[in-house]
Amino acid sequence: MAIRLPTSRQPSINEPHEFGPGVIRELATRLYRSQMAIYREAVSNAIDAMVPYLHTENKVEIYTNVLPDNDIIIEDWGTGIEDYEIFKVISPGRKVVRNEVSSYQKVNEKIIGQKGMGKLSFLNLSGEERVEFLSNNESVGMYIVMTMDGFSVKHINSDIALPHHGLKVIIKRAKKPVVQDSRLIEYLSRRFAIRIARGLKIFVNGIAVHKPDGFD
Repeated sequence: MAIRLPTSRQPSINEPHEFGPGVIRELATRLYRSQMAIYREAVSNAIDAMVPYLHTENKVEIYTNVLPDNDIIIEDWGTGIEDYEIFKVISPGRKVVRNEVSSYQKVNEKIIGQKGMGKLSFLNLSGEERVEFLSNNESVGMYIVMTMDGFSVKHINSDIALPHHGLKVIIKRAKKPVVQDSRLIEYLSRRFAIRIARGLKIFVNGIAVHKPDGFD
């Protein structure tokens, strides 16, 4: 039988949860185990960042096995990292893109993500558990490094960071085997068919991803 304390003796919650470094590794390696799911998260993040630019440069480019280190590069023409302090928080509970906000409490249909954990999955594709971000938010440039231990940031000229507004993600020394281009193109075609039909351009190693045959 459950024992209930008198109301006056109910403990008050005044200390937040605390997490050790092991939680980050668990999230990075177990949240999205499939390579396809990780690419989906990367493209979803890029789409969210391009909400203010839907009628201009609505494009995501993916490159695999980039020499000399066999890196994976995912580049978009979105807002870039608008606020580093928010970017480095894992699962802040909401996603903000310029004036658009989406959260668990109030979902914004323009924004796909809310959890803010997808970027951790990039570490699971890296053979050295290192991911670099080059950001141009049209105001300031940032070079950010993410590892299992945390983040480091260097503020630089925006055009030096990236010659256009947006974000370039560099996943260092991709783990083998790397997903085949044909499989990735087919997956992205199905997963983002509606977005592609509305004008989103996705390229995998220079090959355009088209909506599935017969898709209406």
